[in-house]
Amino acid sequence: EPDVYVIKSKYIREDANIQKFLQETIKEDKKIADDPTNVLLKNTKITDANAEEFNSENEFLGNFEPGIVKTDDIKIAQTDIGKLCFKNNIKELDIIQNETVLQEAVSIIQESGTKAASAIEVIEMIQTIFLDNIYDNDENHNLLRLKQDSARMFYAMFLSWLMRSAPFSELIKRFLSYWQRLAKDSTHDGLVYVGRWGDITRGGHRPLWVNIREKNEIEKVNLAILRIKEEQDFVENKIVKFIEVLNDLELIEDDIYKKIKYGTSNAVAIIMIKNGYSNSLAKLLLSKYRDYLEVNTEKNMVVTKPAVINQMERNGENDLFIFETKYNIKSND
Repeated sequence: EPDVYVIKSKYIREDANIQKFLQETIKEDKKIADDPTNVLLKNTKITDANAEEFNSENEFLGNFEPGIVKTDDIKIAQTDIGKLCFKNNIKELDIIQNETVLQEAVSIIQESGTKAASAIEVIEMIQTIFLDNIYDNDENHNLLRLKQDSARMFYAMFLSWLMRSAPFSELIKRFLSYWQRLAKDSTHDGLVYVGRWGDITRGGHRPLWVNIREKNEIEKVNLAILRIKEEQDFVENKIVKFIEVLNDLELIEDDIYKKIKYGTSNAVAIIMIKNGYSNSLAKLLLSKYRDYLEVNTEKNMVVTKPAVINQMERNGENDLFIFETKYNIKSND
């Protein structure tokens, strides 16, 4: 067996106890006792402290997968939007309690024949239908910011960039340009939301903001990189599921929905993305190497001919694109 060494260096905390770490970690007969907290696990004890959570999770599970919960005590959604909220795992609001109000808001939009045809209209529709019913807590802080005009404008702008599949370098430039406009605006206080990297409080007790006028270029670039990743996660994990509900209710133009979900409305590119191709590679192959692609739109399948690799190498394409293409060719086998 190989020897394993744990070396205490400047990168380890000064008060780190290496001896204790080894004793606790490497002990072969150490017994690990789980303390289950998931109320749906068999061994979790249901008490007064977690009974409400247990009932809530049972209700959600019973609506998400009808018939799986063997009890008549749970309430089942009666409206289209209520059922779709459960289907799309929306836990930011009490679906059963608010489904009638949500459905009324949906019905008004449906009767008007209106469909969201742009990023800002999608964001505005989310605000109109959902936001007044969202739980007002720290976990939903970012989502509740959409009640503010400036936040809705920002996320509409950010969503429009994602709809074009803008490269990361462009996103950084766009962020910096956006912040520069705010910094030059004499009517703006210069504060921008950066989440946990903030050093200024505003309308709360946590420092979630920075004065962008006080940051140098390097600090701005670093903040932009951090924010882009967080905003992408927020859009994908929070906003998109509301968009899925709106789309299932046919409240979004099909072209707009496809651009939000796939970064393109090109039918062949979407098939490629569904088959594991990145958006960037799909665009490259379609624009320069279409003759090497065999696409079956009925079966939603795409096959890339191996000969494309030599052509891509001759053209000096990015090594990562070539590697990804090789991987997808192997997947065809």
